[in-house]
Amino acid sequence: MVRQLSPKDEYELYQYINQDPIINCYLISDLSTFGLDGLDFSVYGQFNKDTLEAVFAKFDEYGVFYTQLQTVEQGFRNVIEQKKPTSISGDSDSIKALNHVLKNERYADYQLAVLTNKDDDFVFNKTYDVHSLKTKDEIEMLYRMLQSIKEFNVKDKSLSAFINEKALLHKSGATYGIYHEKAVIASASVIAQTDNYGVINGVATAHSFRNQGFARYIVSYLIDRYLNHKNMGLILYYDNPAVVKLYKDLGFQDYGTWRTLQL
Repeated sequence: MVRQLSPKDEYELYQYINQDPIINCYLISDLSTFGLDGLDFSVYGQFNKDTLEAVFAKFDEYGVFYTQLQTVEQGFRNVIEQKKPTSISGDSDSIKALNHVLKNERYADYQLAVLTNKDDDFVFNKTYDVHSLKTKDEIEMLYRMLQSIKEFNVKDKSLSAFINEKALLHKSGATYGIYHEKAVIASASVIAQTDNYGVINGVATAHSFRNQGFARYIVSYLIDRYLNHKNMGLILYYDNPAVVKLYKDLGFQDYGTWRTLQL
């Protein structure tokens, strides 16, 4: 049986998704931030008698799915058709199980990597000032930079939609940037923060400042801020072979494959 979860299911849901807090960082963070009675976050579960066996959650326009089963009930297809997420993400085994009922072959795979152990040899040498981007003007400067970077798909998104999206993400995260002459030239976010982990997202450098070490610098800043000072592990997803060496050099270890279905 597939049904929507309510606040009385919260404990069982926490127990289930905390079996893998790295894979389920988004779910754990959204549950902590919005709860099961919020407007921005809805969760549906498959039960075998009283045992939770699979979870679909929708936050804003995005879906996340998790299960340890090899296939799931048709009820999830009905829920997804009703909720209409633009995409559904999860570890590749979970998405394969869901795809037995969705039958959607439009997907992209990403490498999921994690950094959990402090490196005694890691030294963050401060060269540039990194600022937390919070105000409307700061987010607008970030928007202007990302508009020029094709892979971020910001060009067709309105400024107001971008600001609203950032406001939601910043309920459990933060965005950081480096300035040059009153313009943001490099940025990265740590979103979906839980007590133990956060997801690095949106590492970007303006075209005219690439190949100058800004991406390495801002990720190193995040490692120092979160892992070394807050004792939080960091998770990231990548599909660009050009960044593998950077993340490996900084200590990230591959954890699994993350798959996103485009609906």
